[in-house]
Amino acid sequence: MSLKRFLRAVVPCVLGLTVAWAGIAKLLDPKLFFLTLLEYRLPLPDPALRVTAVTLPWLELLCGVLLCANRWRSAALSMTAGLASLFAVTTGQAWGRGLALSCGCFGAYETGFWASPAVAFTRALALLAAAIWMLRGTDEM
Repeated sequence: MSLKRFLRAVVPCVLGLTVAWAGIAKLLDPKLFFLTLLEYRLPLPDPALRVTAVTLPWLELLCGVLLCANRWRSAALSMTAGLASLFAVTTGQAWGRGLALSCGCFGAYETGFWASPAVAFTRALALLAAAIWMLRGTDEM
């Protein structure tokens, strides 16, 4: 099996496990996730943040399950790329503004250095790059 074929088989599942894990961590403590969203000081009304805190984890879990099950792959990859873009913008603006917060990506299971906006921003870009690579179907990595 070639490296390209191996990566095409493994990358979606790694993406899927990552976003599913993030969704499950948030579902286990939705109040913590909502409080984390407030720390970002986004220019959104409270009801929008509450809806985000309730729906985003389910969307992450759905994308993760679809990617791992190899179902609706293009739709799941597109949604994962969209989520990763949103995460990159959100964590990037927090990092750029110097906000000292835990990113909230993996709930209470992520602390310290790994929860910093800089690391979360980098991770979001990596997820985005992997999803786009899978969507494009190019030979490049």
